[in-house]
Amino acid sequence: MEVKSPVLVIIGTARENNKTEKIAQYVHAQAMHFGFDAQLVRPQETIDSFITLGTSDTKKTAWSKLASSAQGYIIVSPEYNHGYPGELKLMLDQAYKEYAHKPVGIVGVSSSVLGGARMVEQLRLVSIELSMIPVRSAVYIREIQNVLDETGNMQDNTLTDRLTILFEDIQWYITQLNK
Repeated sequence: MEVKSPVLVIIGTARENNKTEKIAQYVHAQAMHFGFDAQLVRPQETIDSFITLGTSDTKKTAWSKLASSAQGYIIVSPEYNHGYPGELKLMLDQAYKEYAHKPVGIVGVSSSVLGGARMVEQLRLVSIELSMIPVRSAVYIREIQNVLDETGNMQDNTLTDRLTILFEDIQWYITQLNK
């Protein structure tokens, strides 16, 4: 029996009623179907407040344990003002050694035609500084308003195949790093 790799699917925004949440839930379900032992994580579960910039020891310790237990990460984030959300930065800054030498895949979400490309490029640089290993493949979800219908159902037939490539890259790194 193959042991499933524990992977965190991190939602990059805490804004209410955001469309990224639906995409992240879809990514999470597909990651589970792929064979990962995936867990969905929201920034508000790891930081106390975007305004105070503080984090309680309880949340920081819980995030540290959770981040340590993962063998890889998938960040699903919108692009806000050509970058990634501040709450994602605050969340990631709560740990460091927990991320070391673990692969990270990035799924960009945007209402524009670029699919969050600028955010993905910035986040790759930050993930390197956090000692993560950003995988080459990324998933760009452009024009989010056309990807989900009014009830939140997926309308993009290619997303599953694009995610599978990302998952395969992450699994390859996990396998190589755990030899």
